[in-house]
Amino acid sequence: MQQDCFVAVHGGAGILSRDSEGLVKQALANACKTALATLQIRNDVNAALAATEEAIVVLENDPCLNAGYGSNLTFAGTVECDAAIMTSEPGDYGSIGAVSGISNPIRLARAVLDHARIPDPLGRVPPMMLVSEGATSFASSVPQPPIAIVPVDSLITLRARQQWSKWKARLDQAEAGPVDSTCPTTAEDQMQDTVGAVTCDRAGRMAAGVSSGGLLLKHPGRIGEAAMYGAGCWASQTNRQPHTEASGDSSNNFTISGRSMACSVSGTGEDIVRAMLARSIARALAYDQAETFSGEVDVHEALSEVFVNLFLRPSMARGELNPSAGVILLDRGDADSPRSVRLWCAFTTPSMSIAYASSRHPSPKVKILRRPTRTNTESPVYITAITLS
Repeated sequence: MQQDCFVAVHGGAGILSRDSEGLVKQALANACKTALATLQIRNDVNAALAATEEAIVVLENDPCLNAGYGSNLTFAGTVECDAAIMTSEPGDYGSIGAVSGISNPIRLARAVLDHARIPDPLGRVPPMMLVSEGATSFASSVPQPPIAIVPVDSLITLRARQQWSKWKARLDQAEAGPVDSTCPTTAEDQMQDTVGAVTCDRAGRMAAGVSSGGLLLKHPGRIGEAAMYGAGCWASQTNRQPHTEASGDSSNNFTISGRSMACSVSGTGEDIVRAMLARSIARALAYDQAETFSGEVDVHEALSEVFVNLFLRPSMARGELNPSAGVILLDRGDADSPRSVRLWCAFTTPSMSIAYASSRHPSPKVKILRRPTRTNTESPVYITAITLS
């Protein structure tokens, strides 16, 4: 039986100034609309994958977000982007890292995924991640649809250049001597990190993706969680079964009968990579395809355990004062169970921006989630759930 389709996107976990709320909300709403339109017109095995890609393209094209056009600049004043995309069926994955001159990094990550599906005449193992000049060279060889290669400076916005100049000057001042106390170092006007999307098609297949310009003033060549397998995004499911509905594509005659999930992560890349945060969440929920699912899972408890024990505590033990991470998680129960599809959001940062929509409720709902001031007795992780069906 065909199900509803769902989409959720995020604009990053971090500190979002209230002056930027309107622009970010509009970008997230536009991404939801584009992804949902893709899900509603496509009925093939790549529907969720395509919808995730299209949602992130919208986010990459918006200068108010830290991905694609408008990305944070490296220490050298250049744009270097990371991106990844993954599908739950059959777990295909593609990513790119430290890439310059690509207007939509997520399209290149998708091209890497598609390339890996093509059997090599000599039996060579295809890459699932390409970086830097190798990724750009690969982009020029992609036949259809072509990958847009642009002048490297064309992805730099005025705002990104101004932010780079301001924080580069502060860094130079800090290295030269004591920081001027009259020059506040608040991060209120800094861009947030990784953007991403998760989608579920009518057959229950899911996909997840991420895209990021990375940290402001990062070292050139640095690769963050958005490009790393198991860190920035994950999608998986337990099983599938044939259905009897007529379809022109026999490969689409399947309905996902087991539990499925897709998550997209944002935050401080190095800490997230160490925790393999996206896959760790999947493992905690017992969705990992290498394990067997049995019994009900308390998603709230699972998220809390992963964030606290695998991310926060190890990061703080290494001297990180405020480890930053956030995730959106699309959770779909068994097809035969009464459990609804839920969107979970968990983050350690002051705020996280999200939006979601479904075929039943197509008008995007946009939220800027802000955690209240935490006391010493409260959880370091803010977790909330939204029922989508």
